Amino acid sequence: VIEDDLFANQCCIFAFGEKTVLGVYDKEKGIFSLIDKPKKHSTAGKVVPKNLEQAFAYALLMNENIRVVSLSGKAGTGKTLMAIAAAYRQMEKGIFERILVYRPTMELGPSFGTLPGDVDEKFMPWKYPIQDNLKVILGKDAGKRMKELFEKEKLTIEPISFIQGRTLHNSIIIIDEAQNLEPKEIKAILTRPGEGSKIVLCGDPAQIVHPYLDEQTNGLTHLIGRFKGQDIFGHVTLTKSERSRLT
Repeated sequence: VIEDDLFANQCCIFAFGEKTVLGVYDKEKGIFSLIDKPKKHSTAGKVVPKNLEQAFAYALLMNENIRVVSLSGKAGTGKTLMAIAAAYRQMEKGIFERILVYRPTMELGPSFGTLPGDVDEKFMPWKYPIQDNLKVILGKDAGKRMKELFEKEKLTIEPISFIQGRTLHNSIIIIDEAQNLEPKEIKAILTRPGEGSKIVLCGDPAQIVHPYLDEQTNGLTHLIGRFKGQDIFGHVTLTKSERSRLT
């Protein structure tokens, strides 16, 4: 391997016979940071990476020097789960004060039209996928813990349109289903993080429901191409589904 040919924060697997070592390349220092291998089962009630791709994704998410992380991959590969698990642990450690999750309000199939209720009630169907992941991460008493996080504003889940005009300090910001955003929308989102914040974008270019975007023109693909090689950026494409045999 010629190190000059490697990108900043590139994930590498070193093979020594039957043994392997995982590392992330620190281009500025010219060294590899070794990371833990994945585990097949959660330990002490915690969600842990189950495969090499998830291990690399988790390492990038937990790296305080990497301020923009993108995770792409097919359904069930753990993009959003890894992002929320890493965000929650870093908030517990005091690295970030809060977790902010934003999702585009795109619908799969014909629209139901205007939903009844206030803004929170209208947006509730888009909150369910995030809450499903939180239940896995928080385990026992997840409902009570989620309620506390919402009430203390340590966790918010909002429509992506609500991010415009905000300045978000000391936060870890997760943009879910980012493949349904246009490049100009991604650009606007990336101007929102303030001091001490990190942004994570998750999505699958193969699951686009936006009528005017495809696998090449969507904002997530655009971001990956433009940020590739920058020392504040890391990316992993996940290919192995861990959700279920059916998936």
